[in-house]
Amino acid sequence: MKMAIAKDIISQGLSGAIGKEIVFKRYTDKTVVTKYPNMKNIVPSDAQKIQRKKFKRANTFAKSINNDPVKRAAYELIIPSGKSVYRWAVKEYMKRNLEL
Repeated sequence: MKMAIAKDIISQGLSGAIGKEIVFKRYTDKTVVTKYPNMKNIVPSDAQKIQRKKFKRANTFAKSINNDPVKRAAYELIIPSGKSVYRWAVKEYMKRNLEL
């Protein structure tokens, strides 16, 4: 895969994809431009499958907290000001592997 280091002022600091064509990546003080990866032939390992299932459950858990006004209010009391209840719940689930 070919990569280019972007040195112009327009692309400095960019990150993310444009369509499914190119990707801008940040590495310390450089912006690297690469072709969008083709993931069609990638087979996830058993460990990746387990982690993806855990993350899916974490998202379900976080949504249940975020969508329940009572649970959301309780979380807002314990998390630092300015932090996302949803992200905090995902993080908590992933750390403690809480069940619904």
